[in-house]
Amino acid sequence: MRYRGAVIDVASLPPDEIVALVNEFSGPTRRAADRPRATTAVTRGRPWPTVDVERAADQLFGVFRAAPVQREVARRLDRIFQAATVYLSVEVIDGRVDRRHTTPSTEAVPAVAGALGLLEIIEAIGTERLGCCAAANCTDVFIDRSPRGNRRFCSPTCHTRERVARHRRHHRAPVR
Repeated sequence: MRYRGAVIDVASLPPDEIVALVNEFSGPTRRAADRPRATTAVTRGRPWPTVDVERAADQLFGVFRAAPVQREVARRLDRIFQAATVYLSVEVIDGRVDRRHTTPSTEAVPAVAGALGLLEIIEAIGTERLGCCAAANCTDVFIDRSPRGNRRFCSPTCHTRERVARHRRHHRAPVR
């Protein structure tokens, strides 16, 4: 992120940072995990106002929730970009063509950075690889990087917890 007059250059967040931001700061994931609101938000080494990060996390959670429906994912990403008035410029830097994304809105930087990162992920692997955990008491999000593309849980912990619960339901002794 570089300040240039009245606009801010926005770089995309890497996939792991997007997932961490959404899982740590979005309302649905915090409530499901019974976590209190965070007091500070530091992403990419920059302290962003917590309220801006929470708003961004909620918007990005909506993108994950809409997956794999391409039209809905695109609509939600577009809504983030439109609200922030994101500008795209193409420049030649060090002999190569590069694109720059800018916004005049400092509050929108976390959402735009996350949305740009998600857009890059979707361009590379598609909307089918964005997901929300299938565990009963979890709403964490994930990006499926498995070879088969059939991931359903955010972590091995949630996967194991669900398997154990299913096993116990199946082998429960009948009540007499």
